[in-house]
Amino acid sequence: MNQQPYGLPPRWWEPKLTPGIVRLSRGLRNRILRHKQRLVRIRAQGVEHLERSLAVGYGVLITPNHSAHYDWAALYSVADQIRQPLYFLTAWQVFSTSSRFHRWLMQRIGCFSIDRENSDRQAYRKATQILREEPHPLVIFPEGEIYHVNDRTIPFHQGAASIALGAARLAPRPIVMLPCAIKLVYR
Repeated sequence: MNQQPYGLPPRWWEPKLTPGIVRLSRGLRNRILRHKQRLVRIRAQGVEHLERSLAVGYGVLITPNHSAHYDWAALYSVADQIRQPLYFLTAWQVFSTSSRFHRWLMQRIGCFSIDRENSDRQAYRKATQILREEPHPLVIFPEGEIYHVNDRTIPFHQGAASIALGAARLAPRPIVMLPCAIKLVYR
């Protein structure tokens, strides 16, 4: 189990998505995948569903399983192929335990914090606003935690569905939820 600080979050970290920094960070993200996760290859299937939803202007929520610490980097590797920045709803503990530089970088590649133990209205409002108005997809890991299994999913928490429904209620455009499976195969 991951050692995480609990208690009251020290603050809220907002997203400051900067597509230029997303492009510049590609080499760092790929290096992390090669050296930290030892990924040799990433094969994506079904990316056309994401491309089609974005092309017609839908608000897109991507809901992948969460089997490893660097799932976000694997998703970004696929998003890089279609030149698409992403937003990520991220536990505040990840920000709290990161260096100042990593917090700065996380915000620029689209991460923003949520207090998962409480009703975080600020994160909820931001997530629904992204789905209603932003041209880039939002990624929420609905399992809520890393379980280190990828042959099955753990029951989803209700937050991702709640955010999608809340955004759809007020959105001037359709909101789509794209389930996504991340499967790691070890050699």
